[in-house]
Amino acid sequence: MVTSTLVLPKFVEQPIPTTNLESRVRADLNGRVKNFRLQRFNRGLILRGRTRCFYDKQIALHVVMMHTSLPIFANEIRVDEVNFCTRRT
Repeated sequence: MVTSTLVLPKFVEQPIPTTNLESRVRADLNGRVKNFRLQRFNRGLILRGRTRCFYDKQIALHVVMMHTSLPIFANEIRVDEVNFCTRRT
């Protein structure tokens, strides 16, 4: 009896440049997130950077959602200090 095994190559998603989207989001964030970057894959986005409070991390998430309909896989923006953000004017 002969059995054959079909071996499929592993699917590895490669990052896709997001320069236009990233620059629009960065402008809207107005300095809230340091070293902000978006890593885009075929099917979604990962947010990266540093901020000083969770509120700014959430604002970054909502700004990205405003600019694109791609799903967000992860919000990996790191909160350096856990404190209360003051309202910026």
